[in-house]
Amino acid sequence: MAMPRAHRHQRRTDTGRNRSDMRVTRTGSAGVRVVAVVGLVLLAGCTAVGSGGGLEPAGPRLRAQAEPSQEAVSTAGLGALALAGGDVAGHTVREPAPDERVEQRDVEAEGPCRALAYVLAGTAAGTPSATTARRVVGSGTTTSVLLAAQEGQDVNAAQAAVAAVNQAADDCAGGFAYRLRGQEQRIAGVTREVAPRGADQAVAFGVRVEQDGTRGYGRVIVLRKGSSIAYLSALGTGGNAAVPAEVVEAQLVKLS
Repeated sequence: MAMPRAHRHQRRTDTGRNRSDMRVTRTGSAGVRVVAVVGLVLLAGCTAVGSGGGLEPAGPRLRAQAEPSQEAVSTAGLGALALAGGDVAGHTVREPAPDERVEQRDVEAEGPCRALAYVLAGTAAGTPSATTARRVVGSGTTTSVLLAAQEGQDVNAAQAAVAAVNQAADDCAGGFAYRLRGQEQRIAGVTREVAPRGADQAVAFGVRVEQDGTRGYGRVIVLRKGSSIAYLSALGTGGNAAVPAEVVEAQLVKLS
């Protein structure tokens, strides 16, 4: 299966362009098909969330601590939270190429599915002031990681961004469509997954997709510490997609 190209790096958010001329269509789960070569690339790679590393066998749809962390990161310091070589044993870490990066303005979506469309396309939800991306490769899996900082280290804005993705996972569970660089992307369904421990907020879900008649399954984990958000994702076939637990743990350490 020819998987889509990866997402563009979002340095600044153009809110004017992000929200104009956006369209989204909810669909049923039957007969959906991803037609673009760029969509869902942040999911390219593939393994499932491991059972170790502090992951719960089940958990609330949105995990949050009673007292959210007030630690925040400046835009200039966002790179310090990104994974680097040696952070994940047995894995290599690289920055995405320019043509692998996606910005909010590349995504046309609206309504309750907008936040989820942004994340699946490979960019951040909400109104981040800056992002930085990494690809973590190891054991036959490529995990895409996107970190987002908020203007003025705004914890409330970060909380709202995660909550929007969490709500969209419910509202759009039956499937929906969005456009990425003008090409329609169709999601057959969204299901809840295990939420990791250790973040101020965490949500995890799987998505069912089809491309050129081949079915795929992606998994996405969203983690917030203070005003910083990490989006981790992978895509596979036959339902075997996963974000490795060791990658999740390493990113949580960098966020702490």
